[in-house]
Amino acid sequence: MLTVIWADDIAWATETTTMLVPAIVKLVQHIEQQFSARGFSINYELNKTNVVISFQGPQAPDHRRKYLLVDRPGVDCTLEQATFSAWLHLSTFPVA
Repeated sequence: MLTVIWADDIAWATETTTMLVPAIVKLVQHIEQQFSARGFSINYELNKTNVVISFQGPQAPDHRRKYLLVDRPGVDCTLEQATFSAWLHLSTFPVA
């Protein structure tokens, strides 16, 4: 029996700012692996798959500069089971 799960919102927290982006990338890799194993694909285009992120703590300004205050906010996710890398769009507010 095939089960399809839709997650509109997922909350995620880490102990430190530096752990957050790698944890999100690992989560995306796992989700991609599970979906592709069942013949599904994920649309990583802007406004389709996005992460609303909030950096807190002493490293927060550096992470905002690295991941958010750039021409293309986000992070590259290398996908083990896929033949491509997915660009995961990051923002500080929900994308319309």
